[in-house]
Amino acid sequence: MKSFSPSQLRIFLNAVFLFFLLITAAGCAALKTPPAEPLIPPSPDIVERISRAGLQDKVLTGTIHLTIESPEGIFATKGVIAVHYPSSLRLETIPPLGPPDLHLVICGNNLKVFLPGKEKFYFSRNAEKSLSRFIPMKLGIREVIALLAGMPPPGMLENRALLGTGKEDLLYRIDSYSDKKERLSSLWLKPERMEIARFVSLGTDGRSRGTVILGNYRKVGEIEVPDGVEIRSEGDEGTVASVIKINYKDLQLASKEEIKDLFDLDVPSGIKTLLVD
Repeated sequence: MKSFSPSQLRIFLNAVFLFFLLITAAGCAALKTPPAEPLIPPSPDIVERISRAGLQDKVLTGTIHLTIESPEGIFATKGVIAVHYPSSLRLETIPPLGPPDLHLVICGNNLKVFLPGKEKFYFSRNAEKSLSRFIPMKLGIREVIALLAGMPPPGMLENRALLGTGKEDLLYRIDSYSDKKERLSSLWLKPERMEIARFVSLGTDGRSRGTVILGNYRKVGEIEVPDGVEIRSEGDEGTVASVIKINYKDLQLASKEEIKDLFDLDVPSGIKTLLVD
């Protein structure tokens, strides 16, 4: 049998050593512990980061394209909107020709609606209960008004001790609870941008009352707000009773002082007020 020369033997042994070194390194790499997922911050900290505190003293205004889908059919129109946290909203719908055909104002618990074409002016001291007579929606008004500006509902901001945090798919989830530990709502957000992506409100029976979907955030001033909001109200047996889609255009921020009496409506001359309560 042919024997190796000293130099050949040295080359052979080096090759064997390198081979085993590579095998060992590969094994170590395979056994290496995967990096731990980033810890989810406490829910009060997350809520603070998505609270958009700069919006709380501002009024968000703009033009919109509004679509309402309900058992009665599909209604689409243009309009103007003004939103002020936590409980003020003004909505006017504008037909292709002519002046606005709906003026709707919510300020706190008061709701005022003027329908020029029908020459009717409605007033309610219980906006939460009466709004569904004019807009097919089951979610709470304060929930929707906050979400229209990309902000968490007031209940989450005011009761931060009654929150829980989890992770679902690629989103963070924040749950709000009652004093009896019953889940009231859930909010999902994109962790990398801290933007609300979805919100679900629950009824006393634990079933969904409705869902709000937000997307395409863009800057208005120095604050990120959603470019579109979709509001889904649940019907019987989990069916969707109505879908409201709002797409914003020309959004601006104004101070309350700049827009006086925006969230009020005067009764037109010659029109009687109809109480809705």
